[in-house]
Order: sequence, then structure tokens, then C-alpha cells
Amino acid sequence: MKRVVLWASVALLLAVPLAAQISVPNTLVSGARIIAGDLNTNFSAIANAALNRVTGGNLQGNITADASVTIDGVDIGATVCTTCAPTFKDLTLASPTTGLTVAGVNVINSSGKLPALSSTYLASLSGANLTGILTSALSGNVAMANLANGTFTVVTSTTTSNQNNWAPGLVGNTVVFWSGAGDITVTGVAGGVSGQLFTFVNTGSNVATFAHQSGSSSAGNKFRNLATSAGTPVAAGGQATWQYDGTDWRLVAHEQGAAITPTFAAGDFTADTAGTWTVASGDAVEVNYILSGRRLFVNLVLNTTTVAQSGGNPTALAIANGQWGGFTMTNGWVAATYIIDNGTGKSAYLIGAEGGTAIKAGLDNAAQFANATDTTAVYVHVTIEVT
Repeated sequence: MKRVVLWASVALLLAVPLAAQISVPNTLVSGARIIAGDLNTNFSAIANAALNRVTGGNLQGNITADASVTIDGVDIGATVCTTCAPTFKDLTLASPTTGLTVAGVNVINSSGKLPALSSTYLASLSGANLTGILTSALSGNVAMANLANGTFTVVTSTTTSNQNNWAPGLVGNTVVFWSGAGDITVTGVAGGVSGQLFTFVNTGSNVATFAHQSGSSSAGNKFRNLATSAGTPVAAGGQATWQYDGTDWRLVAHEQGAAITPTFAAGDFTADTAGTWTVASGDAVEVNYILSGRRLFVNLVLNTTTVAQSGGNPTALAIANGQWGGFTMTNGWVAATYIIDNGTGKSAYLIGAEGGTAIKAGLDNAAQFANATDTTAVYVHVTIEVT
């Protein structure tokens, strides 16, 4: 009986291709004598390498399985088959303390949640892929640079030509640092997107002026400034910011920077009909102005000027707006000043009219100016509101 069992076992061993699954130390050759010790050693090797369905065991090495191979009714071929497409109905992490790692990236953390959004976990971080997000579900601070279309761009410009429908390279919220070698006028910027910010910073020494609602630029590209009667200047060290409202670039912040000295024009200095006032370029010791929003500071020091009668002595000397930016005054106003009339210092006043374009200087009590040759001086230091 033992011999029958032995040969049956040998036949079983020969019938099953064990070498393809488990290696045994001894090879049994058909027709040769079988030594019991060799056979027992082979059985021990098989027992040690086989999975124990009761106490468990570990699979080692590279394992493949043909499609439709099952264990307890579960098709493992789709899981370990190198030519099959695996599918999972449910996936449970065996080690929740470490999460799920794919290709070296921890795509699900130990809490079962996706980590923070970044290029480590997402192939594309385009905002166009984020849809249906309620603003009420968002928290934290959003950097100014990420407003509008989510991009912040810095552009450097040295243009010296006037710009209509300017295209400096807007991409999202854009800052243009300008240092042109000459003064320029900009009448509009092309390519605005609703909510977008455009900031102009003057890092040079010349002046850039931004025209209000100029017909030289197309509709949709124009500036809507706070001061509308003349262009808004940005001098050395100054800056201005506009936000596009879907129709215009609306000025939201402005700081002119350095004071601007206009081109001298003798015709901007006149007396009333009773005389003449002559101001030479050398008499204009200081002539400059600073605009901030709609507030205009005017600073004039006019020394050694000449006053002459013409059918009587003049009672008022006028400085036209060509010497203070070309603006129009919003309201009427009066301010005190000091004037040297033919070498004699006297109390005086400055006056402006609503809608006026000239600042007038007069002596107290409406006194007449004396004839003077290079001996009359007028001083203007005043802040006015302009349209």
C-alpha cells in the first residue's frame, strides 16, 4: 500500500509543473529510483513556499496571472495581469496612517483627503478648470496680484512717442515702469478686461500725460480721469492706477510726483484793460504745479516784472492756466498774498472765478498798481479744486 501511495504522489508531482511556481531541490527522473529522503525534502520545500490558507503567507517576486484567474471567486487576473486593464469597485486603504501614494506622490493623505492644490498633484493649475466654486466656501487672503484674470505682469517701457490705443503688453493686472527720454501723451490703452488694473509708474525724469476721454483713442480704450478739463500728468517719481469698468479705464489712484514746470509763455501774463504787465522768462523764478486727483497746487514766484499804464493804472494782474496745467477752476475762491508794487511791499489778494482759467492778483482795497520797470513782484502759493 505504501508503494502505491508513493508512486501516486510521484505521479502527481510529475503531472503538475511545480517548477513554474515553486522550486524544489531534487529533480525526479522518469524510470529512476526514488529516494524517500529526496522526495520528503521536495515536499518540505513545497510546504514552505506555498500559501497557508489558515495562517496566511507572503507572495514574493514578480507575480502574473492570466485573465479570469480567481481566488475565492475574485478575478485576480485583472489586478496582476500585465496585459489587462484593472478596475476597482471599492478601494480601502490598508494603512490609513500614510494615505495613498502613487508614483511617489502622496495623492490622498492620512485623513482620506486630497492635499493642498499645487503642481505636485495636478497636471494643470489653470483657473479655467475650477468651476462651480461658491465664494462663501473660500477663506483666506487673496493677493492683489491675483485679482482680475489671475495674472500679474510687470512691463518696462521707454517709449518717447505719443500713444493712441496703447498696447504696452497688458496681461492681467499690469504695472508699466516708464523712463522715456521725452514727454509723452497717452490717450487710451487697448485690450482692457473688466476689473483689470493698469498702473503706470514714472521712473524717469520726463512727464507722461493721460488725456481724459480723448477722441484720438477708440471707444472702450479711453481714460476717465478725476480731473477732466486737462490731462492728468505723471511726473518723475509719480504713479497712477486705472481700473477697467468694461467701458473706460477709470482713475482710482493718482500721485503726480515731482512738480511740473510748464513752458514759459509771455502771453499768459496780462493786466486788465487799464494797462500792461510784462513778465520776461528770467522774471519767472518759480512756475510749477502739482495735481493730486482734482486738487491743484500752484506755485509762482515772479520777480522784477514791469507794469505800465494804458489809459489808467491796472488794478489786477492775471496768470492764465497755460502756466498751471491748462485746468479750469471748479469754484470761485479768494486767498491772501503779498505783492511788491514798484519796490514797495503791500498786502494783496488772489482770486479765481468758478469756471475760470486765470488766477488774478490785486492790491487790497482795489488799489491801482503803480508804473514800474522791473520792480513789481507777484507771489502765488495756492491750492485750488479743478474740473
